[in-house]
Amino acid sequence: MAMAAVVDPANAAAIAALSDLLWVMHRSRLMQQQGAPALALVVHLTRTGPMRSSDLAGAMNLDQSTVSRHITHLAAAGLITRTPDPADGRAQLVAVTDAGRQQAHDLIASRVRDLEQVVSSWSEPDRADFARLLTRFSEEFAESLVEDTDLPTTPASREDAR
Repeated sequence: MAMAAVVDPANAAAIAALSDLLWVMHRSRLMQQQGAPALALVVHLTRTGPMRSSDLAGAMNLDQSTVSRHITHLAAAGLITRTPDPADGRAQLVAVTDAGRQQAHDLIASRVRDLEQVVSSWSEPDRADFARLLTRFSEEFAESLVEDTDLPTTPASREDAR
């Protein structure tokens, strides 16, 4: 009979809290909105600038077919444009329109308001500790995943926050 692994109680509590947070985020009103997953592409393009859909798929760690479907939807909604890549006329660059930039801005502003509401009663030292520890966790977790995958080590969303 195999013995169960001993888990540090603090680690178990952190894993449970993280699992709960991910579940709540998945079920949140932002994720329930029509097209919310596709808007993540718009937010990324807003931060990085135009790129090929294949590069976008890689940056977002998504399948090319998924990104292609989202791009078709987003272009039809007027949130992105597709133009020939000057470096390779056979390829297209995907870029955000003014309407797409506004949608990305509105989504980020909504997330900021939600976070501010949650931490508004926290002391400044608690908010600073939370930001420091969450950043450390996110960076170290991403680095541990990169060893086995092609995931970027630093999400674009955090680069903008610095």
